[in-house]
Amino acid sequence: MEEMMSLAAAAAGWVGALGTAAAYGLVSRRVIEPDSALFQTLNLSGAALLGVSAAANGAWPAVAANFVWVLISVMALFSARGVLDAVRRRLRGPRTGAVGEPATEPVG
Repeated sequence: MEEMMSLAAAAAGWVGALGTAAAYGLVSRRVIEPDSALFQTLNLSGAALLGVSAAANGAWPAVAANFVWVLISVMALFSARGVLDAVRRRLRGPRTGAVGEPATEPVG
């Protein structure tokens, strides 16, 4: 069982490394934009998988670095394309208009 977990952690690390390298390569070749959801998703998933592999091997500085990388990717995903603004609008609920004007629903 321990050998299976070690193999799974190693596989996760390799997939994560390939994902982050692919993201960097695609941005460097200008195939995708650095603020694109694809780039941020590749970074997020790659860092998460690398972090799992690092944790399984007790490489705690690498776990910390990849955790920060995941947080940066999550923040970038939410701020890119106005996702945070859309969430804020939904949380506020419908706005009411001035007296005599109909209420408007949030856009998004």
